[in-house]
Amino acid sequence: MEPVTIADVLLAVTPPTSQSDIPSLLVKRLEHCSWEEKALTARSLVEILKSIPNEAADQYLVGFALRLLFSQEEGGDERRSESVTLAAKLARMRPELLRALVDRAFCCLGEVIDIARAAHVSSDDGFAVPSVGFMEKFSHASLGSLEARPVRDEDSDFLETQARALTYLKFYEALLMTESQEGVLNRSAVDMIYVLLVLLGHSNRTVASSSGRVLWLLLQARAWTGSEGGDAVREMVYYRLQDLTAGVGREGHELYTIWLQWVSTSACGPSQEMLREVKYWAMIQHGMLHGFSPQRKICLQILNLSINLLRDSFQNEHFIWDEKSRESTIQAWKKYATLFEIIVFDTSANQLKDALPELCRLLAPSSQIHRSWISVLLALALKNSSTSIQITAYELMLSLKWQQLGFFTESEDMFLAKYFLPYALMGSHFSISGEHNDKCEHGENLSKFLAGILKDSPEHFAIKLTDTLLSYIINRPDTIFSPARIYVLLGMVNGIGKRRILGPSQIQKVVRVASNKRFSRMRAELATSLCLRLLFSARLENTIEAKRDYL
Repeated sequence: MEPVTIADVLLAVTPPTSQSDIPSLLVKRLEHCSWEEKALTARSLVEILKSIPNEAADQYLVGFALRLLFSQEEGGDERRSESVTLAAKLARMRPELLRALVDRAFCCLGEVIDIARAAHVSSDDGFAVPSVGFMEKFSHASLGSLEARPVRDEDSDFLETQARALTYLKFYEALLMTESQEGVLNRSAVDMIYVLLVLLGHSNRTVASSSGRVLWLLLQARAWTGSEGGDAVREMVYYRLQDLTAGVGREGHELYTIWLQWVSTSACGPSQEMLREVKYWAMIQHGMLHGFSPQRKICLQILNLSINLLRDSFQNEHFIWDEKSRESTIQAWKKYATLFEIIVFDTSANQLKDALPELCRLLAPSSQIHRSWISVLLALALKNSSTSIQITAYELMLSLKWQQLGFFTESEDMFLAKYFLPYALMGSHFSISGEHNDKCEHGENLSKFLAGILKDSPEHFAIKLTDTLLSYIINRPDTIFSPARIYVLLGMVNGIGKRRILGPSQIQKVVRVASNKRFSRMRAELATSLCLRLLFSARLENTIEAKRDYL
C-alpha cells in the first residue's frame, strides 16, 4: 500500500467543486511561506498537478525552480546546495518541469561552447584542448548551428554565462544522484553527453571538472538502464578521450576516472574493434607513465577491465592477445598487476627483489605480455622516488640479455633514450671510492653492459642501439656528465669490435661526437681515440658516402 501524501489529504478534504482551485492556492502559499515550508509546499503542488492539471501552475513551477537555482538569497553555500537539490527533486517528480529546465540548461551550455569556440586559444574562456574537430565530427542539432552565435563583448556577460552554466551542471549532478533515474535518461541523454564531452576541454578548470562529474554519473546511469544510443555514445567518448588524454599532465586522473566508468558500461563501453586498436592501449600506457599515483591506479583498473572485455585474438605494436590461451594470459596479467602495484604503490625494494624472477619470466621472448608493458614497469621503477627501487630495477636491466631488451629501442618514445640513459648517466653515480679507488665501478658496469648487448645482438639491433647512443650524446652536449660519455663510447667500441656495421648516418654522428668541445683536454683525446676506433667498424662504401653527405 502506497503511503498517503499531503496531496491525497488535500484532495480528500476539499469538495470536488473546489479541487480545481488547489494548485492556485498552493502557488500563493509558495510565494509567501518561509524557506522551511517551501520544500513541502512545492512537492505538494507537484503531486496535485498529477491529478489536477493547471498550465499556470506549471509555468509558475518552472519560474520557482529557476529562482531556486539562481537566487542570491542569504544562506551561503549550504542554502544554495539545498536549493539546487530541491529543484532536482521537483524536476524528477514533474516531467514537464524536467524538460523545461533541461532545455534551458542546453541553451546555456551551448552558449558557453560558442563563446569558447570564438575565443582566442590562450583565453580563459576558450578551449584548453582542441575541440573543433570533435564538434564537427559529432555535430548535434540540440546546439543549433556550429557557426558561433554573436557573443556580447562585456566580460561580465562571459562570467555570468559561465556561472549559470556551472549552476546547471550542479543541477544535473543532483538530478543524477538518486536511485530513481526513470524519466531522467530521455532522448536528450546522448546530446547531453556530447555537450559534456566538449566542455571537458574548456580552459576553465571548474567548468571542465563539473562537466566530468556529471558525465561520470550519466555514464553510470546508462550502465544499468540499457538506454538507446549506445553506439553513438561509444564512438563519441572514445574519440574525445584521444583528444583529452593526449595532453594530460598531473591533473588527468579525472579524465581517466571517466574512462574507467566508460569501460565499465556495457551499454556503451568500448567495442572489440576499439580494443584492437594500438592507440587504445597506448593511451593507457601514457596515463600510467604520467601523473600521480591516483591516475596510475585508475589506469591499472582500466587495463584489467579492458582485458576482461577482449573476445578475439589480435596483435599490434602495443598488445598481444590469444583468445585460445585466455586463462593463462589473464593469469600473466594478474602477475603484471601485482608487479605494477609493488613498484608504483608499495615502493618496497625487498618486495621487488622477491618478485624479480616473475619479472624476468615476463621479459622472456615467449611472454604473453607485450614488451612495451614491461618498459612501462621499468620506466616507473627508474622514475620512482625510492632510490632502492631505482637501483634494484637498474641492476636487473644490467643482468638482461639482448633477447630480453627488445623494448630498449622500440617506438618513438624509446625506453633507452627516455628512461634508461638519463638514469644511468647521472653524474652522482660516477664515483671512485672504497676498495676500487682506481676505477669507477658504475661506469665500468655500464660499459660492459652496452658492450655485451652489442656483441651478442643481431646486426639490425646493434645498428639501432649504436645510432640511439650516438644521438643521445650529440643532442645533450651540456647536460651529460663528461666522463659518462667516455664509458658509453668504450662500451660501443668493445661491443662492436671488428664488426663492420656502421652506416653513413652513424659515421657522421661519430665525427660529430669526436668534434665535441665539451671535453677536458685529456678526455677529448680519449674520446677522439675511441671515435677513431669506432670508424674502423664502418664499411668502406659507407665511409665514402658519409664523407660526401657530410661535405
